[in-house]
Amino acid sequence: MKGDTIPSTDHIVRYCSKKHLMDMPGGVLRVAGFGFEVRAQDHGRLSCHWLECFEGTAEQRIQCIRDVSRLTLRKSGRFAKVNVGKLIYAVREQVSNNLELQVISDPLDAEGDFPADPTHSVIANFPENDQAACRMVGSVIADIVSELFSATFP
Repeated sequence: MKGDTIPSTDHIVRYCSKKHLMDMPGGVLRVAGFGFEVRAQDHGRLSCHWLECFEGTAEQRIQCIRDVSRLTLRKSGRFAKVNVGKLIYAVREQVSNNLELQVISDPLDAEGDFPADPTHSVIANFPENDQAACRMVGSVIADIVSELFSATFP
């Protein structure tokens, strides 16, 4: 339901375009910190999708997210998976004890050609007007990405 906190045991995924991905040794892809960096016009909130909103395997849930996403998903992009509890803990421990990020359900109603998106969520309470702190938060979140999924159907 809109405004509900996503459980700490659940996961979110964020779409990361090619520019947010780094090739590491051994052909491994990694998300750059700016893939999770909030911009000034985002008002301290970063869009993501709640993975456990749908039933099924992780890949089936990702497919459901692909089906409702309003983003232009590219073959070169990836969905980065992060555990909600680890995200909140890591930011508090590595950036500031006073920084209490929240991951909140923010479903989108059907609009025009877009279907309803019950998975849409936001990571809220980023430090506003502090780009250095936002960069640190983005880097911390990128460091705890547990898995990457193809943004388009494989």
